[in-house]
Amino acid sequence: MQPRHYQTDAHQAAIEHMKRSLDPQVLVLPCGSGKSLIISMVAKSVWEMSKKRVVCTAPRAKLVEQNHAKYLSYGLKASIYCASLKRKELRHDVVFGTTQTLLNSADKLNNVGAIIIDEATASRRPSRS
Repeated sequence: MQPRHYQTDAHQAAIEHMKRSLDPQVLVLPCGSGKSLIISMVAKSVWEMSKKRVVCTAPRAKLVEQNHAKYLSYGLKASIYCASLKRKELRHDVVFGTTQTLLNSADKLNNVGAIIIDEATASRRPSRS
């Protein structure tokens, strides 16, 4: 599948930012824009550039499965680390998981070069008031 021009632009913008800065960045993309493809493109590029683990989080297991499947559809290898899917695999350098499961197991993740968060506003840790 060939990415659309705006997907290529988002990917290039993310990679250019990473080359210039270690500061976090946010890509704001509307529903239906092919975020799973963009996540796959960015994860692949980050791993190729750094040879460090890339962790891709999502707030729900369904999104984890969707993003993981999209990544695999390009012939790439990735693990799933998600308690609700009853899978806790860390054998590949790109790992897809729910935000909460990954936070609870942060000590098991090593050599991480980047964290990609799908639906960042939904992935916030609940505040303790």
